[in-house]
Amino acid sequence: MKPSFTELREHLLVQKKVARDDGFGGLKELWEEHPPLWAKVDFASSKDITTRSLRNVLGSGAVLRKSLYRVTLRHNKALPEQLRFKRDGKILQTVSCPIHESENTGYTTLFAVEL
Repeated sequence: MKPSFTELREHLLVQKKVARDDGFGGLKELWEEHPPLWAKVDFASSKDITTRSLRNVLGSGAVLRKSLYRVTLRHNKALPEQLRFKRDGKILQTVSCPIHESENTGYTTLFAVEL
């Protein structure tokens, strides 16, 4: 379902995973910040977990001990594949691939857990 623009009221900072030289011949993973965006963040329902392909993504029950969030935002092809969001000093780590509601709505849904 397409949210109204007034529902996109959470200001999220996008962070992309990058690999940098650690100075010792190896690589270390860092999170690089990208421009923020507006999104709708709410708790995922049990219907989301059972009807979508999230059961395959989540796999173990350990993840379900944490709150699962549904993040809805405008579709943006520039978003990195491996990303997470920063909201009010807390990190929301994505646990699913983007789910496009439909091609004509222009919105994408991701599922995330709070670290």
